Amino acid sequence: NKLQEYSDDYFYYKLSDGKDYLIATAFKSATLTDLVLADTCGSLPIKEIDNGLFAFRQVTSISIGSNLTAIADNAFKGCVGLTEITIPTNVKSIGANAFENVLSLEKVVIKGQVTIKDRAFANCQSLSSINLELVTVIMNSAFEQCNSLETINLKIVETLGSRAFAECSSLKSISWDYAAIKSLPTSVFYKCSSLSSVILPSTVTKIEGYAFMNSGLFSFDTKNVVEIAAYAFSDCAWMNTFKIGKALTSFGNEDPFSNCYNLSSIEVAAGNEYFSSINGSLYNKEQTELIKGSGGVVYIPKTLKIIRPSALMFNRSVASYQVEYGAENYKVVDGNLYSYDLKTLVKYASAKEEETFVIPDGVEKISMLAFASFSYLTTISIPASVKTIEACAFFNSASLVALNVEGDIVITFADENDPSGMVYMCPNVGKDVVE
Repeated sequence: NKLQEYSDDYFYYKLSDGKDYLIATAFKSATLTDLVLADTCGSLPIKEIDNGLFAFRQVTSISIGSNLTAIADNAFKGCVGLTEITIPTNVKSIGANAFENVLSLEKVVIKGQVTIKDRAFANCQSLSSINLELVTVIMNSAFEQCNSLETINLKIVETLGSRAFAECSSLKSISWDYAAIKSLPTSVFYKCSSLSSVILPSTVTKIEGYAFMNSGLFSFDTKNVVEIAAYAFSDCAWMNTFKIGKALTSFGNEDPFSNCYNLSSIEVAAGNEYFSSINGSLYNKEQTELIKGSGGVVYIPKTLKIIRPSALMFNRSVASYQVEYGAENYKVVDGNLYSYDLKTLVKYASAKEEETFVIPDGVEKISMLAFASFSYLTTISIPASVKTIEACAFFNSASLVALNVEGDIVITFADENDPSGMVYMCPNVGKDVVE
């Protein structure tokens, strides 16, 4: 029996295909909890373990031999009794799901240069200490939901996978000054709610979508980043200041700052050839397009022709708009923004502290998101002159309870399946309160 031929006090082994080393395949006794994976069995080195060999067993400790080259996929998955493990220098790879759901694992010591594969430590909720200074590759979701992890050192990391540290709710500090990372992938720090500040390595040139979504970032500097994808910083409720370096060329087609209600200042470095800022708001270089309005007063330069639909969508701090003298496209009345001929209400100043607002007679059109994300209005009166109300004109406003309509226009309601309606995410406005 070949299985019996290769065994020790802890494991049975099989010969590799090349017959020059052994692979651990089975336990000698199901009751063993403190294990030793030896360097050799007989004269042959032990270099591998079978996929899932220790999974869901009551293993409390293991010593890994000096010849093992990889921790197999699923190797220790669900070993709820394991609290600490040392990965020796000979191990070059930690397999997919290798320690996933090891809820009691508190400390991991990695002594050599390794690649950490998909979900290797995912949902290790007690993991508070792991040294990553010699790790070069961390793959998808490798540390997702490691809720006790507070600091990480990515000293020589070259590649990060999507969601690598997603939902690490206690993560506060990242050291990576010498890392060679070029891109921060999708959702890499998603829901890292304790992460208030990040200083990027100089090598990072791209930030993918949702990279910092729902994180605790208070401020951010793009440094050498060239491209930021849509929603990269969405739902960062504490984001206050955003600095754009001179290298940035692209923000993507959708808002990277959606639901960043407290964003008060966007600054653009001198020498940037694609963007500019005035009073904390973001424009293209020629100031013909408003990309993101922020701060208490949003400035409308006379060159402005386009306001992105998302530019003012989530800004609850706008007390008024200010139009540059000589502007021919826009006009301000009582702090609110209109088309120059006053026939279109473009945007209501969301931070105005008034409970009722009467749209001036003569206004014929209410623009998309004109009444988005305000905090105080409860009642809006719409005159008979209004003939067109664009989709989601009344958006995301919990305070709004009534729309008083004088003309024949019919108010429609949007939902997730049909976003074309005029009222969307205004929970206190129903058909019974539209008059």
